[in-house]
Amino acid sequence: MLERSMTTAAPRRAGASILAGPFAGHRPPTRTRRAFSLVEVSAAIVLLAMLLSLSVKGLSALSASQRRIEQRGWAVQTAASVLEQATGRDPAEIDSAFVQQMSASAQVQQTVPGGQLTIDVSEVPAAGETRVARRVTVVVGWNDRAGMPVAPVRLSAWVHPLAQIADTSTEKQTVETGP
Repeated sequence: MLERSMTTAAPRRAGASILAGPFAGHRPPTRTRRAFSLVEVSAAIVLLAMLLSLSVKGLSALSASQRRIEQRGWAVQTAASVLEQATGRDPAEIDSAFVQQMSASAQVQQTVPGGQLTIDVSEVPAAGETRVARRVTVVVGWNDRAGMPVAPVRLSAWVHPLAQIADTSTEKQTVETGP
């Protein structure tokens, strides 16, 4: 009988489904998703919180850097202004009274919070001359928000007294070298 059932069965086509009956050729029904699970929502919230935290830290660091750059720019402008005022004077006028006047200037306090202005004037005799040149050094220092001193801005210039210039425009000497 076993032999007979095998011989009487219809031959199967290639690729035909093994299942017979109402599910022949169909997939079993699957459940469709309509919402996120609680774990997925929690993971998304944690990732967003981490990204927000990193962006806030980055923005605060950028703001602090910008503030330091702005303060340094103001310090350089202040030092350059004071140095220009000093070098525009006759060297004999650059004395302790000028230094006191510039050090007490409200310009430094307005531009750089907690700023200190130091002006150093040193006399250096010129080699082989009776004239004395003056070296003017302007230093602007300040403290950061934490009260720590920041590297100061330092500018220097030399001020030489004007020499008596003889009018030699009518006569010019030329030196020629030949073979």
